[in-house]
Amino acid sequence: MLLVKPRYLVGLALVALSQTNLDEAESFVHQARQFIEERAMRDQYPLVELTEGQVKALRGEMQQSLQHFTRAEEQALAMEMRPTVRKVRLEAAKVLSKMGLETEAETKLRAAREVLEEMASFFQNEELRALFLENEHIGRG
Repeated sequence: MLLVKPRYLVGLALVALSQTNLDEAESFVHQARQFIEERAMRDQYPLVELTEGQVKALRGEMQQSLQHFTRAEEQALAMEMRPTVRKVRLEAAKVLSKMGLETEAETKLRAAREVLEEMASFFQNEELRALFLENEHIGRG
């Protein structure tokens, strides 16, 4: 139970975000952060940073959002968490685009595509690789 609690709290935050209940979402993210920091659950740090970045973005706090995405990306890269790296880069690209920073947004999208291609390179079966790429194309996030 303790191992999944941070993901549970992040899930609750995402549900709250989908309902535009930003205060509740922020509360769940803070609970998740406190939980993982008390237990030094380093593998959960990128997920919490990513989610807090999403909350900040919906609050219109774009600079703070990017700061969380940057930390999430650094942490996920250090642990080779490719799907998380890809997701963070996609989220950062959305924020950069909203800020009118199209060049930076496109750079993040290209970086997300590179991670996707890297993940796809692990497939030895070309048919499975093609299915993976079709299912995970950049537009889906």
